Amino acid sequence: MNDSSHIQEDWTRRIEMDGFGEVRRFTVPRVCAVSAVAATILDCDQPRILADFDTDGAVIVGVARWKHDTIRGLWERHDGGDAILVLVAGQLTATFHEAHADRVLQAGAGDVILIPRGIPHCFEIRTDEVSLLFLTPRSGNSRWSEDAQIVSRHP
Repeated sequence: MNDSSHIQEDWTRRIEMDGFGEVRRFTVPRVCAVSAVAATILDCDQPRILADFDTDGAVIVGVARWKHDTIRGLWERHDGGDAILVLVAGQLTATFHEAHADRVLQAGAGDVILIPRGIPHCFEIRTDEVSLLFLTPRSGNSRWSEDAQIVSRHP
């Protein structure tokens, strides 16, 4: 069970405001509860567009499974474009370094996390493990840890 009722309302307002075919680029990290958005669709021929997805080139599409504490303290940034994560199972806390303050968002199974280009982010797994689908730029990615003992999860 995720804790995203306020986020669901935010996305519902945003989607109604943007309308079909008039999507604005997302500029701050967002979590979108897909089931809540789907519930707002009254006409099955009119899909809800969540956001534009922008990259400088090829995109990697993959599936990841992370166990609790295996990625804590690992940061990454995608300067080559936006990133999208779709949580299939589990719950996590996402932290984003933004210009004026950190933004912390909760996400669970069925949520989509939209990460704008260039925003440093890390995750803390709140369940035994999470499974997710990811779409990230192939190039322009940086990964680091504040703890020298931690090894990057990416090749």
